[in-house]
Amino acid sequence: MQRTTTDLRLDLAKAIAALPEACRVALILRDVEELTAPEVAASLGVSVEAVKSRLHRARAMVRTSLMSGGYWDRDGEKSDSRPPASRNTVR
Repeated sequence: MQRTTTDLRLDLAKAIAALPEACRVALILRDVEELTAPEVAASLGVSVEAVKSRLHRARAMVRTSLMSGGYWDRDGEKSDSRPPASRNTVR
């Protein structure tokens, strides 16, 4: 079955919504709002190292979720059923 860009966006939104709050907030501030790690740290009242750790965990959880949905395989290769990449992707 061919997935659409809409499918990817919905699955990405679900994956982000399922994150623990601390990871979700850090990910949104950094990757959606495009704050720097020090700005995210100041906003949340935590260290830059804590922000980086939360981002690492959040991105890994989102990646795992999308992999289980068939968007990428375990080697990080694009699945044949994945929609074409767009310019508005999460870093």
